[in-house]
Amino acid sequence: MKQVLYIGYTVREDGLITNPDIAFGDNIIKPFVNDARGYLYIPLKNGGWKKLSRFVWAAFNGEITEEQQVDHIDGNILNNAISNLQILNSSENSRKAWEQSPTRRTGRRAVRQY
Repeated sequence: MKQVLYIGYTVREDGLITNPDIAFGDNIIKPFVNDARGYLYIPLKNGGWKKLSRFVWAAFNGEITEEQQVDHIDGNILNNAISNLQILNSSENSRKAWEQSPTRRTGRRAVRQY
């Protein structure tokens, strides 16, 4: 499995991040959900955090601008494998989300249970 070193972390192509500075015990960086949409974030050594999909993309392909968006090709926001990520602009990402929307496919609005 391919992996790269990026800003002091080891990033695997399946989206797993490890901290090579930790010699003993569990060096896997555990992502957490930090927004209402369910996207995963990772804590950074400097005390900040970054969206996991953007981190994985940047590790393998370089940083992207704030205007660019990392899209999950299969629609699963928990699948952060590099093979499942692509860069889209805002309008392309919105169009893709609409095309994959269950509302668009069925013509019915989703019902939420309280």
